[in-house]
Amino acid sequence: MEKSLKFKNILAGGCSFSKDGIGGAPPTLASAGANSFRYDIDYGKAEPLSWTSFLAHSMDPDSFTNVAASSLGPLATSKTICDMLDRFNYQPTDTLVIFNISYLWRLDIQCNFADGTFFVPWTNDILDYSFLQRFSTEWKKHFVETTLEKIQEQSLHSLSRLFKYLKSNKYPFVFTLLDNITDISLIQEYKSHLVPLKQHGIHEYCRGINAISEDNFHPTTQGYHAVGKVAYNFIQQKYKLGT
Repeated sequence: MEKSLKFKNILAGGCSFSKDGIGGAPPTLASAGANSFRYDIDYGKAEPLSWTSFLAHSMDPDSFTNVAASSLGPLATSKTICDMLDRFNYQPTDTLVIFNISYLWRLDIQCNFADGTFFVPWTNDILDYSFLQRFSTEWKKHFVETTLEKIQEQSLHSLSRLFKYLKSNKYPFVFTLLDNITDISLIQEYKSHLVPLKQHGIHEYCRGINAISEDNFHPTTQGYHAVGKVAYNFIQQKYKLGT
């Protein structure tokens, strides 16, 4: 697959459907950052295990940073991406943002970094906070004090903030869905940035091509690569790369 160098940086976020480790290092004023898959391409040491990593491998940016983590919901995805863009030297002219939208009913509770380091991929010099593990004792204390309706409302509010942030600051971005929520007005509003999987959601799409892993939930590596190929072609066409 032909490489494109239009985007110097790729920033990824989401839940377990986008995670594959931190991916490299974020850019700073003194450095363009790093893309671990560029090194791995040269030495053949790793295979991308997510659609986000597939794009980092195929598009070969200077910097690829992935803050996706298991069980994160829309609030955490939105906050981490916005904070990364605010903190590091990501410019709209050279940065592509990619992410998946998880279940709207997932409750994200921010905590001190030391209280949630066991499942997030970043270190505290990248983001100085974490999120409580779902179903942990502390997480349950918050869960019983809210409702699913309030969680979904909070998720949509967070996603709206993320979309508006990206649009107002003119960042190129594309996103995927864990499940098919294309009937929601917010998704319809930004549908031109949605990777066009036939079944809309990653889970349903990969089940349709018999690419679901033994846990009967997450895609296989081949499934993620299939999603990555659709995303790659969509990005090439949407942002006219290589022209």
